[in-house]
Amino acid sequence: IDRMLNYLEIPSLKTKATKTMAKIREVVQRTQKLLDVAIEALILEGRQAKPLAIAALQIVCNAYNIGLRKHIMKDLKVFSGTVTQRREEILAHLAEMAVALPLNIRDQKGVHEHLPFLITELEMLQDVYLA
Repeated sequence: IDRMLNYLEIPSLKTKATKTMAKIREVVQRTQKLLDVAIEALILEGRQAKPLAIAALQIVCNAYNIGLRKHIMKDLKVFSGTVTQRREEILAHLAEMAVALPLNIRDQKGVHEHLPFLITELEMLQDVYLA
């Protein structure tokens, strides 16, 4: 994840450095938690870790409206189709987990609408899912 942080596009000109660092820290924490959830769901089973990590980072960046440079996949030698597939698998698992919540989430479209909340509350979501 640390290697991928260079690809974040956070507008730091209008914000203070401490706010930028806090946002980066939060992105790292949320991405790591999302990766943990994906690994527990066996999405990584028998596969390379890089596409899953990039997909998780894309999802978290999307939730926080942070840009991610497009050449991340080329630089890390990962196919975009593989990353897209892993992203869809993670989102499908989030949709499966979120069915128990009173948010009317039935599919991946519902996940996209509530993504910032779901990413922020991953631990609670996982507890509800496992209960």
